[in-house]
Amino acid sequence: MKIKCKSCGRFITENHQCIRMNTYSIGTETDYAEFYVIRRSGEIISFLVDLDDIERVKVSRWFCCGGRYIKNTKLGFLHHFIFGKKDGYMIDHINGNIYDNRKSNLRYADHRQNQLNTKSKGYYFNKKSKKWLAGIRIRKGVTKHLGTYETMELAREARHNAEKKYYGEFSNNV
Repeated sequence: MKIKCKSCGRFITENHQCIRMNTYSIGTETDYAEFYVIRRSGEIISFLVDLDDIERVKVSRWFCCGGRYIKNTKLGFLHHFIFGKKDGYMIDHINGNIYDNRKSNLRYADHRQNQLNTKSKGYYFNKKSKKWLAGIRIRKGVTKHLGTYETMELAREARHNAEKKYYGEFSNNV
């Protein structure tokens, strides 16, 4: 729901703060700050940064780029600005939340490693055999069949174990 400030017409957050350039809040028991930006649709997006990054982040105007990542016209993507670029690597959001830009949630990853951190199930029900099948992509063009299972839970467990084995720290299920 979009709510506008009665005095200035800007959008306001859930706790009724008017959103001006780089509005942010710091919780009483948190080690991060929550900044707010407004999408073109009027939706309010919040993103997280570490307390030691507040001064660097608040001096620039940030926006939601293409409905996804937080960006600044001159500085580029927020996660690059905070974590720094490294040749040959991307920056991976460990928990999969692209609005969580705390350093503890960012890591360098090559393209393959970054793709491992997706929300793919890796198992499905085969109507013909009436069983659950599980598989995992080990590298480009190579998919390993993990087995056929009577229940979804067994197929999911096989997939999660394979993710731990093949993906290591980049697995969603570690």
